[in-house]
Amino acid sequence: SAPGDGRLTAGGSTPAAVNELFVHNMDTTGAPLFAPFTINSSIVDNPNGGKVALVLGSGAISGTAVMLAGNNTYTGTTYANGTVLRLNSPVGFAVPGDLVATLGVNQAGNLAIGNSRVEWMRSNQMPATASIRVRGQYTVDLANNNQTIKDLLLDAWGGNDNRQGSIITTGTGTL
Repeated sequence: SAPGDGRLTAGGSTPAAVNELFVHNMDTTGAPLFAPFTINSSIVDNPNGGKVALVLGSGAISGTAVMLAGNNTYTGTTYANGTVLRLNSPVGFAVPGDLVATLGVNQAGNLAIGNSRVEWMRSNQMPATASIRVRGQYTVDLANNNQTIKDLLLDAWGGNDNRQGSIITTGTGTL
């Protein structure tokens, strides 16, 4: 489908104040590695009231990718948990609010999910009023694109025994 076809939401006919929409890319084949599960539909708040918070996850230790390509207008926080998140909306925002990127671990809690990252495929994929919180060993990669945000918060939560922290790369882009 083309970007903007359809809408996704959560919460049913009597939604809560914040409704979580879970998207987990469970592809473990790795062929091709990091081939994204692309969401072209717009993710929106529930029309019956209630915000939507988007929760993204991975089903593979090597990391899998989810690409947001719609004009998203939901007003809750976006949570990227141990996945590759690609921001690629040709109109509007891929992430319309705050983003929390957290390194995932396996079920036993002793092996970090590799390649956890947020990648900008285009400039200005978030509003300038948004905050990004990076927890643990996560990479934020502007890939030569530009993005203005309100806050960038880095913390060691979820880090590993090697004391490796977050990586912020911009290329020729500006954060």
